[in-house]
Amino acid sequence: MNVRKPAALAALTACAVLALTACDPEDAGSAASGATTAASAPAAAPPATAGATASKAATGGGTGGTVGADVPICGNSEKESDVKAELTLDRSANPRINGVIKLTNTSGHDCVVYGGPDLRTNHVPNEFTKLKSGVLGTGSFATDKAHGTVLRPNAPVYQAVSWLASPPVAANATCTTGEVLELVRNEQVLTLTMDVKDGRYCPVAEEGSDQIQVGVPKTSEAEARAQWKHDGK
Repeated sequence: MNVRKPAALAALTACAVLALTACDPEDAGSAASGATTAASAPAAAPPATAGATASKAATGGGTGGTVGADVPICGNSEKESDVKAELTLDRSANPRINGVIKLTNTSGHDCVVYGGPDLRTNHVPNEFTKLKSGVLGTGSFATDKAHGTVLRPNAPVYQAVSWLASPPVAANATCTTGEVLELVRNEQVLTLTMDVKDGRYCPVAEEGSDQIQVGVPKTSEAEARAQWKHDGK
């Protein structure tokens, strides 16, 4: 005869009653902790896609991307016929002359232009004189092919150009004259000529200052025109 059986049953009954609360506090705490951890664990990040990691190549009208090594430079052909330049001038702010150079890739493939501002004129017959050239507006010119501007076939880019036809400060400042304006890119591989009747390029300030300024390539003519100057200096 086991006289302790009633006590054991009572204990089991009490445990059953308390099972919903704290029959085994340590186990209950562990379970709660596990549930909290599972709920707060961050979801696994989705795998990266090629589109998220691929860098953009520079395109017409912009710089700063990375140009593929297989894209040739513009003008790297026998006749340099892959790019056409057209200059439109506005003389309404004379002696300030403003203009837009429209560059069109006439080939069937992409090509790259790069290099700092470099404009020249035929001050001496059959010979071009380098003008003191500066940057018009904001932006900077890529000086290497890897960061140049890609010209797409038949997708023009536009560059603003501006100069003074008379000196604003010193009346005897040296001005350079010529009938043809030449734009030089790609380390002199690409040279593009445009007619400018009675062209006269004077320093914007003291002797040795910019004689002409050109803007970085833009995708629209309106963007290029927005860089024009309208003062006499």
